[in-house]
Amino acid sequence: MICSVCKKTFELLISLARSPSSARVYPKGPPDASHHGDIESFKSSLEQKCYVCTAMWESLKPGERKDWENTWMNRVWDDDPKSVSVASIGVTTPSAHLGYDQDYTICLRLYLSPGPLGEIPKILTQTFFLLEPPIAQRSSRRKRLRKLFLERTEEPESALTRPVLGLTTAASLDLAKSWVNNCVAHHAQCKIYANQVTWLPTRLLYFTAGTVQLIETKETKPTTPYMTLTHRWGFADEEKMMLNKRTYPSLRGGISLSSMPKLFQEVINVALHLGVNYIWIDALCIFQDKDDQTDWHQEASQMQKVYSNSFCNISAADATSCSDTLFSQPRNPEEEILPQTIYLNLVPASPYSVSSISSQSSSCLPSSIVARLVFPKLAYTAKTRPKTRIESFTLTDLSLWSNQVSQALVNTRAWVLQERVLAPRVLHFGRRQLFWECRCSEACEAFPFGDLPSRMISGEEAGLSFPSDKLIAISGLAKLFQSLAKRDDYLAGLWRHRLEAELLWVNTSTQYFGAKPATKRPERYRAPSWSWASIDGPLVPGLPTEVQDHLFMIRVEDVQLSYLTEDKTGEVTGGWLRLRGRLLETELVRVSDTDGALWWMVKLEGVSMFDEGALPNPGILDPRVCLDVVQDDFKREKEEGLVFSMVAKTGGRSTGGNMYMLLFKLVDREKGVYQRLGIMVVAGDAMKRRVLEVQRGLDKPRLPCVELHEDGQHSIIVI
Repeated sequence: MICSVCKKTFELLISLARSPSSARVYPKGPPDASHHGDIESFKSSLEQKCYVCTAMWESLKPGERKDWENTWMNRVWDDDPKSVSVASIGVTTPSAHLGYDQDYTICLRLYLSPGPLGEIPKILTQTFFLLEPPIAQRSSRRKRLRKLFLERTEEPESALTRPVLGLTTAASLDLAKSWVNNCVAHHAQCKIYANQVTWLPTRLLYFTAGTVQLIETKETKPTTPYMTLTHRWGFADEEKMMLNKRTYPSLRGGISLSSMPKLFQEVINVALHLGVNYIWIDALCIFQDKDDQTDWHQEASQMQKVYSNSFCNISAADATSCSDTLFSQPRNPEEEILPQTIYLNLVPASPYSVSSISSQSSSCLPSSIVARLVFPKLAYTAKTRPKTRIESFTLTDLSLWSNQVSQALVNTRAWVLQERVLAPRVLHFGRRQLFWECRCSEACEAFPFGDLPSRMISGEEAGLSFPSDKLIAISGLAKLFQSLAKRDDYLAGLWRHRLEAELLWVNTSTQYFGAKPATKRPERYRAPSWSWASIDGPLVPGLPTEVQDHLFMIRVEDVQLSYLTEDKTGEVTGGWLRLRGRLLETELVRVSDTDGALWWMVKLEGVSMFDEGALPNPGILDPRVCLDVVQDDFKREKEEGLVFSMVAKTGGRSTGGNMYMLLFKLVDREKGVYQRLGIMVVAGDAMKRRVLEVQRGLDKPRLPCVELHEDGQHSIIVI
């Protein structure tokens, strides 16, 4: 179902995009059009279960939905109606500007309520939809889907195998089984990893005849492959069903399936439908005793093997806990899963009075004002009214994979990143439909034959909220990459052969004066300060391997780490590296802009690196300081002379290459021990030359270091 607001908006944008005058007046494409004018209109479409509006709404996280409603219900002023959402259009092939066989991409943006008049509202989310002219193949696909979902003949099923997920679940599981069977039969790359049971986890759950039993695989060999489960857990209700010294005897003896949490029951039914009688669930296959974590550390070190040797991984992508269901929302395949057919009343030429509007006039105006300026009411006579025609399009949510898989609740955990990558096959139970992913293909219920639009899965991103044990959470991936890299040493998230480049990771969060830091160091030690694993927050990794070695002005002379267990991809208890480079005494002076963002003026050996022309706009200060953890000032550090830096990489002879400098804080003056503070990025060629020309005066005392070399370089210890 497509609401009338969406239909009218699409008609408006497509007609304007086809207009010859639009190409002249708007060389960069048609301007934004008002979508929903107020919160009541948007909510009404949600109640009607509009395919488009529902997709927009469900792209928001629960906290964002609350923020959105609060800002619009309590907006500052009401003298001008503001659009809560805005639409823009992209034409797939601009050369076919007037064609009727054109594909269109519609971008819908949901805004937070603006403040004072003239303030541009903040984009909360944007969702992309593809409109394609229907062709025989798409029509045939839709008919097959209807038959699969709506015309399936139910067969008698036992109490154990009867689906508990909803009216269309049996058809969904049949589809999942076809994906699995096709992969097993035809995907050689997937067969390499997980069809022969050559390695087994320490424990597995075995289920048959309504009973679930924990087995020790050294004593009882499985007769079929095993599956794995990815889910969110750790809440109080889940602690009632976990493996510990107290529950071990009862789990070994066997418990009834009906006594398990709902999610575990459903997962076991899925495994049975796929012909598998064994599953590995972390909460029930690893001892979770808080007073004795020996087994936990031992099993955590084997995560690579657990998932890479599994037959298939089930991901409860949107379930909030094991008390939830695999499908967290009611399912209506016809309206919410299948791509929709939409009929639009379109004109081949522009009937709109747009010739008087310049291409820049709408760039900084609120969307409702843009709509009134650009799309005035039509004034036709009987003779001048243009001919229209009804055209049909297939409407697809291009954000489907991103919203229901990549950005799903479970996929924001670091542990899940490795589970998803290592497993040869993954069944994602999304919010409203099933998704398939293996090493050779992707599919979902809306596109069961793997014919997903390429734009649906390109540019996939996932924002990960790493736990306190993040190094353990990715140890499986580290082992996999280490096996591919042969003899390279893994060092707390970095690789030894390119360590100089990998040290240049950057905290990407905007830093504000007096605000709660977006990044922080964990209370419990996790990694040395030179590793990205030492902080929690958004960051980008070090420089790529293509950077030429001669551009680096630092060299790692030695590195040592200590570990909690024998697993060198696991938890770190301490570490240091010996770094050689040219050390510079450094001073940071705070500069704040009108928004409260923190910027820093830099002095190297008392020489200011400050360009007075940058003062009106501190955001263009060069060098740009990126602290690992924000602090409001460095007054104490200045008084005690604790801040230093090293040029790590020059920009090269060509213009445009950034220079990178490492920032340090002195910890032990006598031993030359430092901690990393952050990174300084130098962009301007003149500023790069100025930095390289800085010299320490001969009358100044020797800088704290382990060794001062004849060439003027220093060796320091970084912890």
